[in-house]
Amino acid sequence: MKLAEAAMQAELGDTKRGLFDPIGSEGTREPHGILLEYKDGFRATMLRIGSNGVRWNFACSIKGEPAPKATTFFPGPWGNRNLFRAFSHAIQYLFVNKEEPYPCERTLLMTGALDAAMHSCFEKGYAKIKTPELEFSYKPKDFNQFREMGKSWEVITAEMEPYKDFVVSDPAPKE
Repeated sequence: MKLAEAAMQAELGDTKRGLFDPIGSEGTREPHGILLEYKDGFRATMLRIGSNGVRWNFACSIKGEPAPKATTFFPGPWGNRNLFRAFSHAIQYLFVNKEEPYPCERTLLMTGALDAAMHSCFEKGYAKIKTPELEFSYKPKDFNQFREMGKSWEVITAEMEPYKDFVVSDPAPKE
């Protein structure tokens, strides 16, 4: 819980709030998490806290340091809309060059981990599930040529009103 609290504190800045207290006007959802244990013993946890669909907080413990390290990532105004350009560019690259712009193994790892989590939850009573089918490695590719590196933020700002039919679900950036 210490890491989860540190991750949420990085976003919200409030050290006195409870981990599962309502967050602003988000409303409440039942929190849930996925625990991952890697073959080498590394452990990770993904938590769903609140109802925000673009909450990206991170915390870790570093051997020999007493306090956890934590950060939050603001994905941009208008609910992560800025990533659409990168994904569109990547799809165009795939069609034109007939080569994946990023390793498809990344998608397989994520969907495989999520599939195992769902089977654990709904069929195994939250028991640990082995995933030998996910024991593979891949060579990463540089994806920077597809990223817009914040250029859309020069046009679409957090202060700008979104289109009337656009549903905003991203957190307001911390001052």
